[in-house]
Amino acid sequence: MLLDLDIYRVARALIHTHGDEAPIHVTRRASASLETGDVRGWAEWLEIMAAAETLLAKSPSRPMRVARSAL
Repeated sequence: MLLDLDIYRVARALIHTHGDEAPIHVTRRASASLETGDVRGWAEWLEIMAAAETLLAKSPSRPMRVARSAL
């Protein structure tokens, strides 16, 4: 099992890479783990998802990005 610190490190890295869509990517990884029978991995991804959602909820609102074509 991952340590709490490791869970938050992974969550933070996923948020850095995927932004607000990080929980979607975590869900996909959790599902893939479950499909292969990796229950332990599935449980770890669920913990990472909870951490990502906590971090995203605590982060200040980001301005919306406007497509260049709209300018």
